Amino acid sequence: MFVRSLGVHVPESVSVEHAVREGWYPAEEAERYRQLGAAVAGDMPAPEMARLAVLDAYDRWDESAPRDLDLLLYPSVWHQGPNGWQPQHYLQQHLLGGHVPAFEIRSGCVGMISSLELAAGYLRADDARETAMVVSADNHGTPLVDRWRMTPGALIGDAAAAMILGKEYGMAELLSVNVAVIPEADAVNDGAYPLFPRTPPSGAGSASPTGTRSSARSCSRNRAPAST
Repeated sequence: MFVRSLGVHVPESVSVEHAVREGWYPAEEAERYRQLGAAVAGDMPAPEMARLAVLDAYDRWDESAPRDLDLLLYPSVWHQGPNGWQPQHYLQQHLLGGHVPAFEIRSGCVGMISSLELAAGYLRADDARETAMVVSADNHGTPLVDRWRMTPGALIGDAAAAMILGKEYGMAELLSVNVAVIPEADAVNDGAYPLFPRTPPSGAGSASPTGTRSSARSCSRNRAPAST
């Protein structure tokens, strides 16, 4: 199994200095952690960033087209669009067509690695299958999280990344995929909220005007899996 191409879309970065001046990021944390900034997508939806990353991957490869894929997997962490809506359909509409199987993968920060293993297994299951796409994108610019304060020591940026996986040849060979999960850490991330709230928790994981930290439930380190 081989990596045929890689694609990215990274929005412009907002500097820590600007965030401190605007009151978004504490000056003492800026001095302590010495972060440079965070990529901020503004109003661009995550699926549109994903589309641009896919196009970037194909521009670099220039041997095929998205409609020739045998599979698309879309791992994600944060909200992709309206409630109940799935982002892979956006890519089917604008890039793939309806004949390419496409699925969203919800396994948190380990989603890209998990999807690589799933995609490799899918391709190997049928000799006629040749290429698969794994693409992920997130835009954390919603009222439910504060990218500057939700994770001490880290800033949460927006971006998209895409990988074309194929058989027989490519720029790099995929030799192994390994994932470790720590299920005991789930309690750290669930925020002690009901698993089925009848209404969204008021202020749960939100960025307050006073700048209090967001709940761990909103952290993009969802469900605390660890990967190699």
